[in-house]
Amino acid sequence: MTAPTPRTSDTAAEPLLAALRRHAQTRGDRDAVRFLARGEAVTDRLTYADMMTAVDETAAGLIVEGAAGRPVVLALGPGTRFVVTFLACLRAGAIAVTVPYPAVAANRERFVAVVADCRPFAVVCEAADEDLPGLPEGTRRLVAGALRRPVGALPPEPGADALALVQYSSGSTRAPRGVVITHGNIAAAERMIQAAMRADEDNVTVSWLPPFHDMGLIGSILHPLYVGGVSVLMPPNAFLQKPMRWLRTISEHRATIAGGPNFGFDLCVRRAPADGGDGGLDLSSWKVAFCGSEPVRAATLSAFADRFAGVGFDPSALMPCYGLAEATLLVSARLYGTGVAEFATVGTDTGAPPLSRVSCGVTPPGCSVRLRPIEGAAAEAVGAPEIGEVCIGGAHIALGTWAGADQAVVPFEAAFTSADGLRLLPTGDVGALSGGELAIIDRIKDIVAVYGRKLHAVDVEDTVLSEPGTEVVAAAAFAVPVDGRESLALLCEIRTRDLAALDRTARMAQLRDRVAQAHGVVPVVGLLTHGALPRTSSGKIQRQRTRALFLGGELRIAATTTAGAAA
Repeated sequence: MTAPTPRTSDTAAEPLLAALRRHAQTRGDRDAVRFLARGEAVTDRLTYADMMTAVDETAAGLIVEGAAGRPVVLALGPGTRFVVTFLACLRAGAIAVTVPYPAVAANRERFVAVVADCRPFAVVCEAADEDLPGLPEGTRRLVAGALRRPVGALPPEPGADALALVQYSSGSTRAPRGVVITHGNIAAAERMIQAAMRADEDNVTVSWLPPFHDMGLIGSILHPLYVGGVSVLMPPNAFLQKPMRWLRTISEHRATIAGGPNFGFDLCVRRAPADGGDGGLDLSSWKVAFCGSEPVRAATLSAFADRFAGVGFDPSALMPCYGLAEATLLVSARLYGTGVAEFATVGTDTGAPPLSRVSCGVTPPGCSVRLRPIEGAAAEAVGAPEIGEVCIGGAHIALGTWAGADQAVVPFEAAFTSADGLRLLPTGDVGALSGGELAIIDRIKDIVAVYGRKLHAVDVEDTVLSEPGTEVVAAAAFAVPVDGRESLALLCEIRTRDLAALDRTARMAQLRDRVAQAHGVVPVVGLLTHGALPRTSSGKIQRQRTRALFLGGELRIAATTTAGAAA
């Protein structure tokens, strides 16, 4: 099945650097970036004119150091210096590589794995962080604050086909994969985001998302700058410690666009003042509340809309969306102002009831989506939406992956050409199309085949996460071998204070029964403290790594049941 033809034809998008140069000339005294180091007050800001001066001077320094055409890792925390250095890499013709900030202990394993894979020419860091772990021999260390040089005559800005960014997807820590993004990919992606969100120079975006992640970098830093708006940034930890800081910043800066993964909206609801007092919060300016990067749960967004309706939040602002690093960011989004919608799909298990999924909307102009059959999937019911692997095409699709040892791009092996001549890239995601709207069902690798049934991990998890009044805050479902057969395992994170007071045996029995009634399979159930499940750098649960750690006895499990069976 094919998504509908884009609403308008996609002409060449304005390059990012050209757009920024234009904004510096026409609105140079307007704020481009504001940074709240502790998530509560602005500690640093840049106008468009000051930003572009700093970008040019830093680009001149990178060129003097010999970085043009070479990969440069940005080992910097969130803030204005990160923004300037990233844009300076693009201006200098270097290949920016964004990574988790290695000064944070939890990020070091990921940082070491990325630099080992990409083999950078240089790493740009703060002066205090020069002693970086795991750098390949010969890697140069450049201090961000010392890079600025007199501009002189900079070379022409890189063309659309020039390499701009190696974007490491947020999945495996041990085997990271760098996706190669061109200047043309970035421009096309920003044009698509603009079309979906109807953003303009009056846009104000507030973000706590990691700047090295595609949703944080492409969607929440570069996009507001591309349209001439304001990017208001805070460190991720400032949000995670006190989620209401994000909402207060949206209120105070009159933000029009802000969003993040499903867990971010859930965290706001869980941590909101219990008495309902919101201290002057006003969310009426918020026009686009995008939600993506992990399964979007209707119950989460409904709870968020209900909780904050009293302070001006409009539920029609909610915009479920779908994207991935290989598409630079966006693939589909709900139409502006239409809020959340669900539709039923047919499950891979012919005996299962229809699955309900949140619609992630339509493709923006210039993006194409096709579904191709998944081996072993169930036949569709008459009139049901088609289910298949989501394959994507368009000017925003990356070139391939980075082969660090060879300093070269390896084209995606799985890419293929459709009958109508379109280059398509399979995503590994199972999707459904109905009325031109796309819903994501699961990752193909996360379909659990057990007792003749094919279950979606996300549905099993949702069964316990959607339980009224549940103390389960996160869950991971996956297949495990038991007595030579595949069984279902479900690990549930419980808030520490709740776990201490819980009758664990009784609670695990309740969870087993709930899953058995919903899916016809009795799972192995385990209880863990909140935060014990492995997550990606963007906060998503890593099901396959969880499975490996569970089978290896490496997870801190508070209690577990015996093997499950068919119900």
